[in-house]
Amino acid sequence: MSNQKKTNIADEDLLLFTKLFSEFDKTSLGLRQEYTALTEKVDNLLLELDEKNQFLEKIFLEQKETNNLLYSILESMVTGVIVFNLSKEIIIINKRATEILQIPRSEAIGLPYKEIINISSENTISIIERQIVGEDNIESECELEVGKSEKIPVLYKASTMFDEDGNPRAYIHMFDDLTGVKDMEENIRKNRNLSEIGRMAAGIAHEIRNPLGGISGYATMLARDLKDNPDQMELVDQIKKGVKSLNDITSEILAYTRPMKITLLSLPIIDILAEVKKLVSSEMDQLGLTYKFHFEKPDFELEVDTDYQIIQRVLINLFRNGFQSVPYDRDPELGLKLSFNLFNNYYEILISDNGSGIEETNLVKLFTPFFTTKAEGTGLGLALVKKMIESLNGKISVESKVDKGTIFKLKFPIKRDI
Repeated sequence: MSNQKKTNIADEDLLLFTKLFSEFDKTSLGLRQEYTALTEKVDNLLLELDEKNQFLEKIFLEQKETNNLLYSILESMVTGVIVFNLSKEIIIINKRATEILQIPRSEAIGLPYKEIINISSENTISIIERQIVGEDNIESECELEVGKSEKIPVLYKASTMFDEDGNPRAYIHMFDDLTGVKDMEENIRKNRNLSEIGRMAAGIAHEIRNPLGGISGYATMLARDLKDNPDQMELVDQIKKGVKSLNDITSEILAYTRPMKITLLSLPIIDILAEVKKLVSSEMDQLGLTYKFHFEKPDFELEVDTDYQIIQRVLINLFRNGFQSVPYDRDPELGLKLSFNLFNNYYEILISDNGSGIEETNLVKLFTPFFTTKAEGTGLGLALVKKMIESLNGKISVESKVDKGTIFKLKFPIKRDI
């Protein structure tokens, strides 16, 4: 091949190579431009994704804060709240509901309706069954069984939660403990009656005490004239005892019918009990009684809001009732006990004796005014004790067995620091 031809071929190859390189350069430039554009798009997408993530995180935190707020509101409600799923099992229960029902939250979650809600008036169809068949916004004042055997009055409400399509999603039950309300209503009724009786009793007491004063004065004059006549003096002494007895009865009637004046102070209950033990022991010593007085002193300190004079008078009267019921040929064993329960927020004082006990038929009438089993009793002592205890927002109950003894149980609310 001639040199000229070789040169022509080389030029053609060079031209082709140059053309191909130019095309490659254009393609590379296009790829770089597309890569740059793609990189910008990716950066923009990442920036947009980051902004959306921040937005979602903000929404999540706000939702979490809202949930925490709703949970705090639910927990701080004075109304018991329970949410049941469509299988009638508990999925949510607030603190107040666990307190009223006396069950820990960990044990309540997952329980079916019938194992935790027992309403005395539900003889045929339960509230949740009424919801299942379509009834909504149910409200009822009824008795709710809690604990082992206790019944408390409640205002019970039930409503159904629906989804967007109108289908039931959950059943919400709410209930308020009406014990305090019922006690207040009963106290108002009693106070209204006592107010009327009090006005009448005050007039009667005035009419009785005037002649009693005269009788007492004449008896004193007779005693001076008959001091040398023992037989006649014995009759005068009987007159004086009769006058004193009538005065005591009149004083008890007035004390029972008059409104209680309360002076609440924060006091250590253990000191009050120790002082009562000392006073009761001294009184029994003066009477010449043989006795055993067991005081179970608590190993904790507790200050309560109470009226010192009233609580002391209550305890002393109950102890008197105790040692007066013990036959003189036996040794009375009087026990004083204090127990404290944080869950139910009350403290309890127990006063026991080993006396003759109380017949079961008399237990229900024990705190009724003018009811007594004693030959010389007025029947107002325990009625007045009950009134004084209730004036301190307390309750009293009694357990007794014939020939075994009696236990009085006093329950008072504890002051709570909120």
